[in-house]
Amino acid sequence: MFQGDCILLDLRLHLKQLGPISAKYVFSVKDFRFSEDYTRIYATFQEEVSSLGNIMQSMALKAAISGSTALQKAIKLINCDFIFIDQNNIMVDLGKFDIIKTASGFFEIQYRQYRRLPDL
Repeated sequence: MFQGDCILLDLRLHLKQLGPISAKYVFSVKDFRFSEDYTRIYATFQEEVSSLGNIMQSMALKAAISGSTALQKAIKLINCDFIFIDQNNIMVDLGKFDIIKTASGFFEIQYRQYRRLPDL
């Protein structure tokens, strides 16, 4: 869901040993950088992650995400090479995203100057 300049995600996940989990995210896009060399989206995010399972699953979740955000841990676990996270900042490199690479062969993309639109 979009709200203002933010993207809101309200997820219910079921992870094997961790059981049911509630994960809520607010992403605020800060910058789009498009050039001949790269295509990137920069954003900040906030997360609220909690266990919906029993006490053991709740303790396991806390241990699994200690020292970082749950999103950082998830990206590291799946070895995702097009998303980079540093604390609460995220960068998505669309040039490394396989679907974008495949689709880009069907389009001619020209990079032009852009200007920021005034806030409404």
